[in-house]
Amino acid sequence: MQIIYHLSSFLLYYPLVMSVFWLIGALFYYFLIERKQTAIDYNKQREGITFIVSCFNEAETITATVTNISKLSYPQKELIVINDGSQDDTADVLLKLKELYSFQFIDLKQNQGKANALNLAAKKARYNYIMCVDADTIINDLAPYYMIDNFYTYENLGAVTGSPRIQNKKSLLGKIQTVEFASIIGGIKRAQSMNGYINTISGVFTLLSKKALEDCQYWDIDMVTEDIALSWKMHLHNYVIAYEPHALCWMIVPETLRGLLKQRIRWAQGNQEVLIRDFRKVFKKKSLPFWFLFLEQLVSIVWVTSIVFTLIYSSFAYPK
Repeated sequence: MQIIYHLSSFLLYYPLVMSVFWLIGALFYYFLIERKQTAIDYNKQREGITFIVSCFNEAETITATVTNISKLSYPQKELIVINDGSQDDTADVLLKLKELYSFQFIDLKQNQGKANALNLAAKKARYNYIMCVDADTIINDLAPYYMIDNFYTYENLGAVTGSPRIQNKKSLLGKIQTVEFASIIGGIKRAQSMNGYINTISGVFTLLSKKALEDCQYWDIDMVTEDIALSWKMHLHNYVIAYEPHALCWMIVPETLRGLLKQRIRWAQGNQEVLIRDFRKVFKKKSLPFWFLFLEQLVSIVWVTSIVFTLIYSSFAYPK
């Protein structure tokens, strides 16, 4: 019973402590960084951006995404779209879109995974900066300007992750995730920015340095979440990841419990894979803030496992 008491205390106080930490970190970020950002200077000289979109069975959404990127006001850009062995009409839709917009089209006949598709496109990129965008995402016109300006502000920057918002807000799950992404996830990324190490770039919407990608040997094809894995490789290669709250995009989220559970299990598995793969390298790096990020992710796994254990124990110890 003593163990259950201490376990219950851990389950209660861990999220409270972390919430306070994230809130304080987010406030520091706002007053020290976010509030001081100035308006976009459109006349400033900026390098080109290669936009990459990987598609698998995205016939319903890819038209809006390609149209959106093609019409962005950012002056120097190219678009590469990869059909990753889709089983629906994605390839046909993209062939029709090529008659309207200028982009490179890579048509893979077999599905080989998002990481492989991104690697193929990144190696064909003309520009030194690569924007990865999901095939159901709409980008705010100002976002590329805000994101690339970070590369002229910070040294040794490997990636800038944007601030996703939700398109489908009609269902209850959509509304809950709208609050989650706008406040909780945004607050966590702000706090982690103050710590110096962001756990993960957003696979939905991130601007990357091509040099950093090459140094990290691109995305891992054997990891469940290629974005989390790449983030930790960048940290280990001494690249900085920045968060840009003004860079907005709108994405589609799961609207069923089954779909949401599948997504969150995938995220959790991706985190665990990275912790297992990189834990020796983390401690060799001898960086206290990086150790703190590792500990934060490890304890969060322990916390979730403890909840499951407590529920199972309670069902047997206190039967109806």
